[in-house]
Amino acid sequence: MAHHDKISQRSKAASWIVQGQDFFAQERYEEAVAAFEKALRLDSSNADVIFQKGEALSRLDRLKGAVAAYEQVLRLNPAHVAALTRKASVLVDLNRPQEALIACEKALYLAPTNPLVLECKGRVLLNGRLNRNEEALDLFEQALRLAPGKVGILRSKAHALYELKRNEEALEVCEQALHLTPEDVNILFLKGVVLHELKRNEEALDVCKRVLQVEPEYSVVFLEKGDVLWSLSRYEEALEAYEQALRLDPDDSDSAANRADLLGRLGRCE
Repeated sequence: MAHHDKISQRSKAASWIVQGQDFFAQERYEEAVAAFEKALRLDSSNADVIFQKGEALSRLDRLKGAVAAYEQVLRLNPAHVAALTRKASVLVDLNRPQEALIACEKALYLAPTNPLVLECKGRVLLNGRLNRNEEALDLFEQALRLAPGKVGILRSKAHALYELKRNEEALEVCEQALHLTPEDVNILFLKGVVLHELKRNEEALDVCKRVLQVEPEYSVVFLEKGDVLWSLSRYEEALEAYEQALRLDPDDSDSAANRADLLGRLGRCE
């Protein structure tokens, strides 16, 4: 009888896991978390399900919960490379780069030729509190030798080149990545930022508009669009862009500061 109950529990757990995976694929992350938790009540030591729960939590920006899930995975399986790598990525988002670096080093010890682990460490080193951009670039180049044409790594390499003020090279890498994924808004946005740095402002503005066609509520693009318009002396349009950024993200201190500066320049006080 006990054996039969265990088989029944496993079957129910498997059903919840499949549902959770389906919800995750549909970007229904709250429902995915709920399904994975139901599966875990029936099988609490399933590291893969805990990892998937962590992934859903990270998509919901419940970052501390995601880290807790990855750490639970690592207690069950200290050699779980994906959990180490994802833990590092989320720790960077939580502005805890030193802890993220420790997780990356452990992952690299276990998988020294895994391009995603190399990229993860590079992204940690790019963090403003570490600012180890040359080392980051070297890691991205190592990763691309192992996985040529991997779009995410190309984006990271372009970001490193931008941070190193090697903007012509950064633009070239953006173009390589966009050849593979023309509608990737993150790469398009970075391309626009680089073009602005190169004072190619009309092109930068066109890229901002293109990003907003794909992702019309991408608030940081309105901030960049405002900066480009300001550079073009199109002040009223710049002001409108900053205000749109603030409507989408009222806590955006950069847009608020730029809007205030521009109003001051225009001699208009509120």
